[in-house]
Amino acid sequence: MTKVKIILDDITKVKYDAIVNAANASLLGGGGVDGAIHKACGEQLLEECKFLQGCLTGSSKITRSYNLTTQGIFWIIHTVGPIYRHNGHENKYLRNCYRSVLNVAVNYASYYSEQCIRIINDHLYLFNSSRKKESTIDQFNKYISTYPIKTLAFSSISTGAYGFPIKEASKIALEEIFNFIKNTPNKLDEIAMVCFDKKTFDVYESTYNDLVLKLGK
Repeated sequence: MTKVKIILDDITKVKYDAIVNAANASLLGGGGVDGAIHKACGEQLLEECKFLQGCLTGSSKITRSYNLTTQGIFWIIHTVGPIYRHNGHENKYLRNCYRSVLNVAVNYASYYSEQCIRIINDHLYLFNSSRKKESTIDQFNKYISTYPIKTLAFSSISTGAYGFPIKEASKIALEEIFNFIKNTPNKLDEIAMVCFDKKTFDVYESTYNDLVLKLGK
């Protein structure tokens, strides 16, 4: 059974196969967790993200982690959370963020392979021979097979500058995680919610305890 943990830490310092970046729609870096992850991964992350042509709210894209591989983090799953505007759609989009991240995590090989092939085909001018193109694809496939995703660490999506109330967001996040585990057991060994500050940690821990009690886990 997949383990669920609530952790108080810097997400760029935890040892999980994949970590989740609460990104903006451009995927080109920003403030908060987004900026911290880009800084920790280095310029190569930005260069890869430039090819991705952004990301829609509620959707996710996956990249390598570059400098963070030395810390045991191999993948970054970028998701764009909703800005909290009291228009009634935020909950749906936030749920979609968690669902899409979890879907990408368990299907990372096909997602990343298709994503890379799309980028290569859209930028053939960068490859001066078919051999170079094939070599690049081989490198991608080797990385995919070398670093499977069995553990996943979320940051708290949309609860920073996007203004989503933490209590409400924590309930959505953990409900989606527990639903995922129920519907797709043993696909991941461990899922963590990594909270950068004590206030966020306390809310997530309280919500976690309430849900565990309710679900009888």
